[in-house]
Amino acid sequence: EPATWIERLPAKFQQSILWKADYETGNLEQWSIPTSKDPGGGVLLTDEDNVTAKATTEMAHSGKYSGEATIRNAIRATRGSKAVRFMRWATDGYDQGGVDLPMEAYYSTWVYLPEAYDPKKQAPWDPGDGGWWNVFQFKSNDEQNESQSAWTLNIQKDPQSRQLSCYLYSHINTEKSWSPREAVKIPVRQWFHIEAFVKVSAEEAGQIEIWLDGVSIIRADKVRTAVNSPHPNIVWGIGNYTDHIAGGSKIGTATIYFDDSLISTQPASPFAARDPQAPSGR
Repeated sequence: EPATWIERLPAKFQQSILWKADYETGNLEQWSIPTSKDPGGGVLLTDEDNVTAKATTEMAHSGKYSGEATIRNAIRATRGSKAVRFMRWATDGYDQGGVDLPMEAYYSTWVYLPEAYDPKKQAPWDPGDGGWWNVFQFKSNDEQNESQSAWTLNIQKDPQSRQLSCYLYSHINTEKSWSPREAVKIPVRQWFHIEAFVKVSAEEAGQIEIWLDGVSIIRADKVRTAVNSPHPNIVWGIGNYTDHIAGGSKIGTATIYFDDSLISTQPASPFAARDPQAPSGR
């Protein structure tokens, strides 16, 4: 039997895969291709002394390895942002036949949170943003070819229920924030699947939709999904990015695991909805 969840997907769906990372190389080279001079992606770190990105055997959705993103000393927004970001902006290395990501595609990954982390800031250390924790994002290049944030999927912790939930944020639109249609619980200590469909548009003609474990939870229509540019594009990233995190065993420290990450022209969510999940992640 194939070792990874991606390998077990139907052959017809596999034909729609533009890029994938199952981490079974034992490193992160699927995100940043070492044999390519222009790999079309990369592992980007902010405050390298306090962040770690690696492949690990400590946790896996399928196969032996997953990607691990850890930040430390993210405390009260007083020590700056910390980030591990796994990013793709092409289907392969540009010098290996890769091309920019398409105007319409699906982006998905399995995620494991070992603890119910909480990004909420308390006065007097809240600079006014209330706290944020970006785990899934899209960026776009502006007219100067500089990468700009377009959309982020953030996780938050409800102070009453103590449950984790999520919301979409986009500073490039008039409406900035979109919440799930109904109450959504983000699992802890269990693998869950996040997928986004994006129709790229620098005008108000784009679309973004989010699925959690095969269920559509957020959809934004007639929105800008790319910054204003003669040649709008999209860059996808997953990771661990904030300037404050608590709720775990050590304030300022948080780890996220990712596995079986995909870019495809067809949705992976129907297969994720049918996938049996073990609380241990194995």
